[in-house]
Amino acid sequence: MSDDEYESKIGALLASAYNRDVASDSGMKAVWKEAYSKLNEGDHYIAVILEQSLGRKLRKGWFS
Repeated sequence: MSDDEYESKIGALLASAYNRDVASDSGMKAVWKEAYSKLNEGDHYIAVILEQSLGRKLRKGWFS
């Protein structure tokens, strides 16, 4: 599997989990944003995939 395929699949799983969590509890948006912010404090591959799949929804100040 190529890196692009892997990132696409993981990104889709993350987006699905985000959408499911937010649909069941709108307070989960804050949890996801906090986790994204914490991951961006370091050098984490998953943060790159999160940015590609959910970046606009997770950045501070973005209201989705």
